[in-house]
Amino acid sequence: MARKTSIAAGVDLTAKRVAYDAVCKRLLSEKIILAWIMRSCLDEYRNIDVNTIAAEYIEGRPCLDQILVNREMTGTCLQSAGQVHTSLTEGDVYFDIYFNAAVPGKEESVQLIINVEAQRDFYPGYPLVKRGLYYCARMLSAQKGSVFSHSDYGRLRKVYSIWLCLRPPKYLKRAITDFHIAKNDIIGNNPEITDNYDLLRVIMLCLDDTYGLQGEGIIKLLSVLLSDKIEADAKKRILREEFNIPMTQELETGVRDMFEFSKSLVEESEARGEARGEARGEARGIKMGIEQTVIASIQSLMTTLKLSAQEAMNALRIPESEQPQYLEKLAR
Repeated sequence: MARKTSIAAGVDLTAKRVAYDAVCKRLLSEKIILAWIMRSCLDEYRNIDVNTIAAEYIEGRPCLDQILVNREMTGTCLQSAGQVHTSLTEGDVYFDIYFNAAVPGKEESVQLIINVEAQRDFYPGYPLVKRGLYYCARMLSAQKGSVFSHSDYGRLRKVYSIWLCLRPPKYLKRAITDFHIAKNDIIGNNPEITDNYDLLRVIMLCLDDTYGLQGEGIIKLLSVLLSDKIEADAKKRILREEFNIPMTQELETGVRDMFEFSKSLVEESEARGEARGEARGEARGIKMGIEQTVIASIQSLMTTLKLSAQEAMNALRIPESEQPQYLEKLAR
């Protein structure tokens, strides 16, 4: 009987997580929320009013639980909670939220392809930014045959993959990072225009639900919206009064459901000891980050000063007892 109860509890927790994720995606796919993210994080919309972005520059209307199994990317609605790129050789890639957007001042109706992901686990076993870059690469490659054909690469549209990290480590809370391609003239001055190489960007927003009532800007908006500590009525008041977001029926329902599901998940997760597991994951993540930084420093010294690995580690004063582990990683 105890075994059956344990299995049932696990199934119930999984079902609650699925429901929570669905509500989270539904809330984030509201055009006014997407508009706030776009104005705060994307250069193209920095000085545009959020209501204008929502009304004029986000193409189509939000659609939930849609599965797109072909490579056409110019549809008229936002696909969410099931958007998939299917490839015979590369496998399927599912996107939480995926939509097209027009750029102010441009003649074409659609110039950007934007993906938004809500990520609960900051340490899923691989660097999260690499997954974001892979998503961007797939969004670029999928344009052949729909946006352009043959060798007409000049028609490639810029892509964004925006990651909302709900539970980042403490040292990254409230951080916003932009990973992108930039030109570096090693010799000479190549006059290539930015639009021809600035084609993919990964934006990472690290939220902070402890920041809540004291914060400001997009981090506060999203932290409040997705918080499991702020009650629904307080969320609605902050969104309405501080961010001028009207409480539509959809938003009202989503905010209420989000709070109820998140509260239930927190209570059950704590009972199952997940909080301890997250603390261990955070510690492992910090350790991995430190190791990667040290390895990068060693490689930089080896390249710029023409030092051997041993000489570089001695210059960085890495203890002899730790040097073998870095030598092993450098050899990979």
